[in-house]
Amino acid sequence: MLVELIRKIKSYIFLFFHNPFIFAKRVKIRIIHILEKEKAAIYQRLSADGIACSPTEVSFCVTKRCNLRCPMCGQWGKNGVYKDQLPSKISEDEVPLQVLNKVIDEVARFKPLISVWGGEPFLRKDLIEFLGHIKNRDMSCSIITNGTLVGEYAEQIVNLGIDCLIYSIDGPENIHDAIRGKNSFKKATESIKQINSIKKKLGKKHPILQINTVILESTYTNLEKMIEIATELEVNIVSFVHAWFITRETGIKHSNV
Repeated sequence: MLVELIRKIKSYIFLFFHNPFIFAKRVKIRIIHILEKEKAAIYQRLSADGIACSPTEVSFCVTKRCNLRCPMCGQWGKNGVYKDQLPSKISEDEVPLQVLNKVIDEVARFKPLISVWGGEPFLRKDLIEFLGHIKNRDMSCSIITNGTLVGEYAEQIVNLGIDCLIYSIDGPENIHDAIRGKNSFKKATESIKQINSIKKKLGKKHPILQINTVILESTYTNLEKMIEIATELEVNIVSFVHAWFITRETGIKHSNV
């Protein structure tokens, strides 16, 4: 064991003098590893005492309304939970801005990631105000969107410092529009270009741009093409996801709990 320790010390000394960059990287990884072990030990002690840890992420479904009708959607699709409901009734059920802000104030000391989704979040006229409150409380924020309404708010999104914008894009234009509706691909991709343009103009790194592609019978043959599209659009992350495996009956039961 002593021999192994001496060997490691020698290797670190060698790296320090011959490749400081690799040395710094290895030290950083080692520190992170130690901190993760300590964090795990703390969580274990807390849970043993029956104390829950603070949340690392808090998710807000800010509206159930949506301007698209994607057939695979668990909310507004062919078997969606809300497909037979009137949009006006859905609007009445939305949590008021004051309540959303109050929850943000309550969790702010934990500094969790705030995930905003819907429906289509940008259908809420007070969304930008809500996002501003999140960032004013110094929390990271991601938004999941179909991208068709983002263009109108592009400059505000960049100026607020939203951390991540996650677009639902399921394939090349013909495939995507067949699923999500005419011109939905163009609106989403144009807003991505708009966001990138504003970021460059203002010298900003955020929001990070991500594309989520749902793996379906009509999309799985174009997954590689999505990498090409994302590269062309200067998107940072591409994620391939499965559709929600949920029946209408299960959704209703969940809503009634």
